[in-house]
Amino acid sequence: MTKTDKKRDKALREQLTQMCVEAKECFAGFQWLTHQVDYGRFPSSFKVICVFDSKASLAEFKAAGQETQLKIMLADALSGLNDLSGLKLSSKQLDSVLQLDTEEACVSKGPGHKAKRLK
Repeated sequence: MTKTDKKRDKALREQLTQMCVEAKECFAGFQWLTHQVDYGRFPSSFKVICVFDSKASLAEFKAAGQETQLKIMLADALSGLNDLSGLKLSSKQLDSVLQLDTEEACVSKGPGHKAKRLK
């Protein structure tokens, strides 16, 4: 990882950590988030995975139309990055960046499968 990539990753982690704190306060069942990126293909490889505690919580979240609010939260977090990040995402691109999952789904696949599910 280059020095620029390290700075970029640090900035992303800081903004996404703040977003996670806010999402926990706003959305019932929201547990955590993570991001994945291959800096050799950045920003096209960038993904944010938001994890809820159960399939029921995720279904309620979607039924309440809160997915749009989460996308706005992500857009705000990314807009807080400096020019170094190189992330300028449209609302359509946010659809492919943001992924939703559940702890329940990870556990049902058995131990050790969480990393595979998040890829």
